[in-house]
Amino acid sequence: MARYSMPFRACWRHAALLARLGDPHTRNILHIGDDVKQYVALSQQFRLEICPHCGERTVSLLDWYARPVPCAEGQLLARFWRYRCHRRACRCVTTVLPDCLLVGAVYPASVRDFVAEEYLSGRSTYEEIATAIGCSKSTAWRWMRALTLRAAPWLQTSRAWLGDLGLEVGPLVLPEHLRRLWDRRRIRAEGMLSGLLFAGALAEWVEAVRAALRQRRARVLPGGLWAFGCHVLNALGQPPSQQTERCVPP
Repeated sequence: MARYSMPFRACWRHAALLARLGDPHTRNILHIGDDVKQYVALSQQFRLEICPHCGERTVSLLDWYARPVPCAEGQLLARFWRYRCHRRACRCVTTVLPDCLLVGAVYPASVRDFVAEEYLSGRSTYEEIATAIGCSKSTAWRWMRALTLRAAPWLQTSRAWLGDLGLEVGPLVLPEHLRRLWDRRRIRAEGMLSGLLFAGALAEWVEAVRAALRQRRARVLPGGLWAFGCHVLNALGQPPSQQTERCVPP
């Protein structure tokens, strides 16, 4: 894993601009490349055609803003495009974001996936992970803590979808070598051990949910654990038998 350079703080002056415009604002999270480098290359060619707010073909490019995003090559300046619907009853402003990034996060989702994979496998400690990425030890711990807090609802959503689709899921089993490892590392945060158990089972179940959704809907879905959880599992929420089409993420 390449060391990531520390990103500059992004300028969010576009939020003040939207407040002055007074129009409704929405985000459209789409699959535009598998990583930041591909997104930077493909975003220049992408154009939004349908307004996600009203469903009409009445959108045109409004403006764009840029911010540096850390990646394996260092930092890439990524542009994010905003569109406005010209229907008088809508006038919605839509910001197009790639699913390889997480809303409100500086680092791409793949970095958090790397932290989860290294720690859950027992290959690396927080200190070693922080050194490899170029962040602080506390940041690596906070990312893992955030994953353990999200793991239970994401696991519940995955189980509900797989069960509704007629696919069986096995019981949760904590490998003995990982139990001894985490005991030696003195995991004391409330709910952290059970959260690590859920997070360890998520990777396999997420792959099963992704494969089932591809068969049902034939659309490109984000890869990795964090991007799929934030952009897909958060949006699903309910089994397919209780959910409408409009709730399914783009």
